[in-house]
Amino acid sequence: MSSIWFEAAPDRRRHPVLNASVDADVVVIGGGIVGVMAAWRASRAGARVVLLEQNRLAGGDTGYTTAMLTRVPDTRAADLRKRYGADFLKRVFEATSAAQAEIIGLIRSERIACDLRECPTYFFSAREKDPVLRAEWEAIKEADPRASFIPDARAETGCPSFIEAIRFDGEARFHARKFVLGLAERLASGGVRVYEESGASGYAFGPDGVTVRTERGDVRAKRMVGATGMPGAAFKDAQALLVPRVSYVVSGTLASPAMTDANYWNTEEPYDYFRYVDGKTIVLGGADRDGGATIGLKEAEKILKDVLTKLGMTAAVDRAWSGGLYFTADGLPYADAFPGKDGRVFIATGFGGNGMVMGSLSGMIAGALAAGAKHPHADVFRFARTGADKKMTSAKARGLPAWRWLLPLAYLAVLAVPGWIFFASRGGLDLLDGADAKTARLLTFSLLGLYAFTLVWAQAMIGSQMPRLRRLFPRVETFHRAQGVFALVFALAHPSFLITGLGFSEYLKLEFVAPDNRIFVLLGDLQLLLLMTTAATALLMRAKWLETRWHLIHYANYAVFAMVWTHSWFLGSDVRFTPLKWLWLFYAATFVGAVALRISRARRKLPDASSGAWSVAAKVSDVEEGKAFCAVVEGREIAIVRAGEKFHALDNVCSHAGGPLCKGPVAGGEIECPWHQSRFSLETGAVTQGPAFRPQRRYETRVKNDAVEVRL
Repeated sequence: MSSIWFEAAPDRRRHPVLNASVDADVVVIGGGIVGVMAAWRASRAGARVVLLEQNRLAGGDTGYTTAMLTRVPDTRAADLRKRYGADFLKRVFEATSAAQAEIIGLIRSERIACDLRECPTYFFSAREKDPVLRAEWEAIKEADPRASFIPDARAETGCPSFIEAIRFDGEARFHARKFVLGLAERLASGGVRVYEESGASGYAFGPDGVTVRTERGDVRAKRMVGATGMPGAAFKDAQALLVPRVSYVVSGTLASPAMTDANYWNTEEPYDYFRYVDGKTIVLGGADRDGGATIGLKEAEKILKDVLTKLGMTAAVDRAWSGGLYFTADGLPYADAFPGKDGRVFIATGFGGNGMVMGSLSGMIAGALAAGAKHPHADVFRFARTGADKKMTSAKARGLPAWRWLLPLAYLAVLAVPGWIFFASRGGLDLLDGADAKTARLLTFSLLGLYAFTLVWAQAMIGSQMPRLRRLFPRVETFHRAQGVFALVFALAHPSFLITGLGFSEYLKLEFVAPDNRIFVLLGDLQLLLLMTTAATALLMRAKWLETRWHLIHYANYAVFAMVWTHSWFLGSDVRFTPLKWLWLFYAATFVGAVALRISRARRKLPDASSGAWSVAAKVSDVEEGKAFCAVVEGREIAIVRAGEKFHALDNVCSHAGGPLCKGPVAGGEIECPWHQSRFSLETGAVTQGPAFRPQRRYETRVKNDAVEVRL
């Protein structure tokens, strides 16, 4: 069942799908409230921004919230003060208060119709002298000047079960989907490129930026912001810092009593929270469960109805839904540069149950940092706060292969071979002794041509292996570009020495080669012009008229290689008659392989679920009838379901918002995601109930030797 927020703002695509390659200063991954606030802040700082959403804007956890605009962190203030001190807690409230004010100000300045209503928030207890509430007040009264203690909350709130409370003035509530969709429209009209149904399928990190691959196009940016709640699979170190939970929500018409229009939550564990939508409709959340202990919506609805009864309220419940939450070790989010990416990647995550303000604040911090700007509250939310940065850095250091340093040595050896063959085939370095100026120039001409060709070949080899090399050498793209410049310099110097050796007029006559070979001289001139063009487009790639085309022109370097090979094979005085012949043939064979690899990678799609090797996923006895089993096979998370003697296997990561299918209920030949209740057919993987609209990948299964195997 969908949340109430989709009634007034239906789930449909409002922005185009990315179907080209584009350049940007900052690319933001994730189209919830965190992502749009990151994009807004980065664009305000003057950055060119691209926003990518794998489904539709505000269709993930942002659309399944209760949308309270509260500045209060979703962790005990007393615990934060004990852990970090009173000054730190005050800085947290200063940061959240500023973010809260910025959101409200943005709604008003941009005239976003999102049902904004300012109201107080009550943190209440149904017990007298509740030690939890009193401890919170001792911490909060020093940190938040707009908070006050209410000894008799019954009279102020109109609810007889509210004994005492802490009241926070200056709070608000709104319609989160309307806000995100409205702000995204303002962003798009202001120059931010917003793309829906354009999820990131892969990343390539270089010293000058990051390339985000999608199904139909790429985004090349200087920096990236990850704003997806749970960071993607490329950032497993950040995933390990988070504990997922699921929170459940019901909505309905409140009959009695008529409470003060405010936001509420109590001191229970897990706590309950609720607010008005309008004058009569409320949303009530709670019954939180760890990600591995989720419950069904019917059970959650019953629990929350009991909460209403205990609080002395009567409501006709008409909707129920759930959403995912992610908690850090101390309950505060992270908004910081991801360790090991040289300041190119920023992560905003871990907002707990306060995604509206904490999520917005984290997005704004990450967006500002990605745009090269400062944010006054960035220091509070860094990884270093809990030592997480050191954990991630050490994990990456352990994962570096020691043999990677052999590659530079192999590269140097490759460069040494052509020169060694060149001189060895001519009798060694002694050939320079006594050579006149003209002979020296002609020898240098040949050597420069040899190395210009070798560098062009090396460019093709590095380019074909760039995804792997980036993981081993973060600065390989800078090296690649520098080598391209050297190749161009050698290529320009090569004919210059011939011209100075022969004289310009003699060169133009082309009488220094046989008539049948003059076409190969002209071919060399053409490849030189083409090489200058491709180098220029690489240097001017940020120009607006080239940003979607430069890489297509750059592919002409493959034609350059073919021209240079042909040119030198037929004009090189000793290429075909010395060991250089074998080098040329080696260059040709490896070049063909590089081109084939490049084409294969460009056309590569996700592996076919019905092809590949068989791998053991589980023992037959591990998989219970009608209950999903969580398996990890060759690094892939797969949900295994048994139906009689038949086994079904689907990708465990929900195509909607990444929920774990293996934690959801199985019934009627379907499996349901526990986060937002998307359902998928076990037989086909097709969506049988939204909000998901993309099917789940299925895997072929078989039983062998009392084991369930899947075909990857």
